[in-house]
Amino acid sequence: MQSVVFPRSSPYWPLPGDYWTLTDKGQRLARVNAAGLSGTPELEVAGWSYFRNTYLVPRGPAWYRTGFSLSPPSHFQWVKDWHAHDMLVHVAPRGTCKTTVNLEDILRKLITTSYWECALFLSTQAFCGDRLGRLMAEIENNELILNDFGNLKSKRGSGVWNRGSRMDLSNGSSCRAIPITGASLGVRPSGLIVLDDVEKSDDLVQTPSDLRENFEKFFFNAVYPMARSPGFSIPIRIIGTLYNRRMFIYWLYTTADSRIKEFWNRTLMNVVDMNWNVMDAKWQAEEKRRLGVAPYNAQYMNDPGTSADRVLTIHPELNTYWLEDVDDAAYNDPLNSRAICVTHCLKGMRKTEDGEELPVPIMQHREWSSVVSGMRRFITVDSSRTTTPTSDFSVVHVMGFENSHEHRDTLYSLDIWVGRVRPEELLRQLYRLAIKWCVPLVGVEAYPILAEFYERVRDNLPSMYPSNTPIPRVIPLKFPPKMAKEDKIMQMEWRFRHFRVKLPVDRREEPGFARLFYEIENFTEDMALLDHDDSIDSLAMHQAIGKQHKGAAPDIYKPVNLIEEMRKGETEFLGVPLMSGLNAADLTDDDLHTLLNNRYDEAEDEHGPSEEWWMDSVNKSRQWIH
Repeated sequence: MQSVVFPRSSPYWPLPGDYWTLTDKGQRLARVNAAGLSGTPELEVAGWSYFRNTYLVPRGPAWYRTGFSLSPPSHFQWVKDWHAHDMLVHVAPRGTCKTTVNLEDILRKLITTSYWECALFLSTQAFCGDRLGRLMAEIENNELILNDFGNLKSKRGSGVWNRGSRMDLSNGSSCRAIPITGASLGVRPSGLIVLDDVEKSDDLVQTPSDLRENFEKFFFNAVYPMARSPGFSIPIRIIGTLYNRRMFIYWLYTTADSRIKEFWNRTLMNVVDMNWNVMDAKWQAEEKRRLGVAPYNAQYMNDPGTSADRVLTIHPELNTYWLEDVDDAAYNDPLNSRAICVTHCLKGMRKTEDGEELPVPIMQHREWSSVVSGMRRFITVDSSRTTTPTSDFSVVHVMGFENSHEHRDTLYSLDIWVGRVRPEELLRQLYRLAIKWCVPLVGVEAYPILAEFYERVRDNLPSMYPSNTPIPRVIPLKFPPKMAKEDKIMQMEWRFRHFRVKLPVDRREEPGFARLFYEIENFTEDMALLDHDDSIDSLAMHQAIGKQHKGAAPDIYKPVNLIEEMRKGETEFLGVPLMSGLNAADLTDDDLHTLLNNRYDEAEDEHGPSEEWWMDSVNKSRQWIH
């Protein structure tokens, strides 16, 4: 039955202006009417607000387990958004009562709307029992609801009343709670599909890529098709917090996939947007200190991974290189290119007024072909087992080590391909880059789950090469089983800190390098803050190529003025006598005078009498007397 909307001029709205003159039955009907307001998002908000204030707030801790606090305007905006959009991704901070407000809205619709059905997906069976149990307790025990709506619990034999899975009401409405880990949608609900924090569980012990992929399959193959059928649509409401960037809800909120971007409304609030007095600036500051910056940003700012947490810093000059005077061969036949490679080495350090030490770069220009030809070049390959939109990426990464005077033991990222393709196409990309860069060595991850692709590369790559062409050696890349991926990547930190890795800054907008720069700049010790880590992982694989490269002090390319060192009183530099490197014609008369005096002092110290010469004489006299 459609609710009646009384004039907003009523002082008791949404109740009628003559509410207090009505009979008890009339007042009850007016309350039932107000709780069931619907038809527009604004009326749904009014109905929810009236329902909770009239039937739930008086219950106190029986419903609000930690106590009731007045809702901020954002709660009203949530309910409006939920009813304004049939397909909605709603991201809100942790602890802001999104689950409670959602259950209030569901409970109201179940009670006030006959034959309304809801499917509520949750992360585990335990959550299903808890959420359904809360709804059932209000229908069974809330005297205010019982007085106005009657006993809505289905009678034995006429419906299901199971706290772990389903409740059927006597008005024909029903709600099913379904754990996402074993979900099968079954019968299409007529009213609403809700996914409430379905990824919030430690029981979901799968690799991040598998977990995200399983959510994707269930979503597109089971849930999404239920939303629309000829003649009607079912609203889908997805609610959650962006705890990390590998969650499916993070992909839903950020993806440019047309299936989501063109049809779904996506909203996000952080704790500042909430503007809630119980989470004021003082509370936020204390919570940030209690949790730490990274967890606070993820749980309350919905911004997993921020600059404060990042551990790999790309210096704009000392960790990069670029090409000038680029010719056609620069990126197609680099060994024969006449382009100029611009790099920087470390001249020294300077102190700021605050005492902070900053590196001073010195620029170098060299022919690109000579730089590349002098490198020990190799390729690392990271393959993905699937090719869905949320799968991991496959990566082919060309790198090289330079060991010159200016760039000792420096790793260059020369070329990279990133994509989601079948093994045959990945093998073709590997061959293309290996030919272009004349790579003598290819390293392929060869853990048991990837052993098949390694064997395919080892057996098939040589057959793709023309005759009389050097064929690269294919080796398996393995790391200790107990080494976590984040530890493997963290071992590169010294390279970035000492400027022993260089990335092509002029190519950072290309798809492959865009991924690499993004993953490096957003890498933290919590790998889950990255949506994917395949590109940076392929960079870290260089550690398994030949001998491990240990951390070392930074290279400082600083010219030394031997005369100035001599004037400071130094006699050697790096173990070599200064005089062996001086040109006497460059010395002034004062320099010569200083050298002679220094030499005289040295000779006197070595061969002259001691400062206690008179005591030596006395001692000798005493010995002679005795």
